Amino acid sequence: MNNTETTITRTLDELGRIVIPKEIRAKLGWGEKDTFTFHCTENNTLTLQLAEKYQS
Repeated sequence: MNNTETTITRTLDELGRIVIPKEIRAKLGWGEKDTFTFHCTENNTLTLQLAEKYQS
């Protein structure tokens, strides 16, 4: 991301899903079928990292 922060709040649904808003996906260049890695620390911080860009 650039120097401007974007903050959007979402709710976890009954199946454990959280939707990543379109504005954030566009800003990061993330698309359908991209693969991600979740990292969880001992202090309950969760990060999401792009693992692989989908090649059509």
